[in-house]
Amino acid sequence: ASTVALGALAVLPVGEVQAKAAISQQTKEKSLAKTVAAGQTATDTTSAVTNQAIATQLAAKGIDYHKLNKVQQQDTYVDVIVQMSAAPASENGTLKTDYSSTAEIQQETNKVIAAQASVKAAVEQVTHQAAGESYGYVVNGFTTKVRVADIPQLKQIAGVKTVTLAKVYYPTDAKANSMANVQAVWSNYKYKGEGTVVSVIDTGIDPTHKDMRLSDDKKAKLKRADVEQFTKIAKHGRYFTDKVPYGFNYADNNDTITDDTVDEQHGMHVAGIIGANGTGSDPTKSVVGVAPESQLLAMKVFTNSDTSATTGSSTLVSAIEDSAKL
Repeated sequence: ASTVALGALAVLPVGEVQAKAAISQQTKEKSLAKTVAAGQTATDTTSAVTNQAIATQLAAKGIDYHKLNKVQQQDTYVDVIVQMSAAPASENGTLKTDYSSTAEIQQETNKVIAAQASVKAAVEQVTHQAAGESYGYVVNGFTTKVRVADIPQLKQIAGVKTVTLAKVYYPTDAKANSMANVQAVWSNYKYKGEGTVVSVIDTGIDPTHKDMRLSDDKKAKLKRADVEQFTKIAKHGRYFTDKVPYGFNYADNNDTITDDTVDEQHGMHVAGIIGANGTGSDPTKSVVGVAPESQLLAMKVFTNSDTSATTGSSTLVSAIEDSAKL
């Protein structure tokens, strides 16, 4: 498991258990409408909180939810995450978290996902939509699209724990952050991140930057062989460097982990704050981060396409699942 910088808003010590808690909080923050009792009208199926979440989703697609009439609002399709009642692989007791191999983790994850089949079939009977991304390691669930009016039906399906609207996230501008007390941390704790891996779930990282380096690759936690074993099973992502051993563009589903414009390089800015390992004393020519000897996972969750400036919960969960596995 790796430490996670989720959206680069904070650096959290997230192992399998903590990552599960982080995702559970995300998927429960905005609960969906309560069950529709007999005799209720379609306009009763959403709460004010849910309406706002729906409006935010549609706004990212250029649609003004509040300009739709009541019937149109109920007929609108939204993205949701369906979370199962059964525990995910990281919690169901089938794995020894600290000792399980990548193959063992994926095998148990696949078992959890396979067990979702009957619920997916029941959900598809309601939505008439194929399920999207499936998760089984940190979270047991899957994504789908559903009409607003049909959300309460999904919640009544046996085996479903929660149905949560996928949240929309916007990238943060790359601005200077305080690097105060970094030297004090090094001096007091004699530690610069050796043997640790930090997952940066944000915009992209440039693995070829001169400050993206390790002083001693022998102290790296993730080796090329570890990453290649993971990517062989996962069927996505690849090894880049000792400093950035793994990366994947979860938004565009490719291996382009760099950003295509300077304005969008918030992920690179945060990666520098966390783990840059520049040489020399001139701060205008090199950068040294909080944990300069740490490795960084480049989990790019914002697209390089000009057609969208947002990302969603399903993309974030995919990146978090892989971070925990690595």
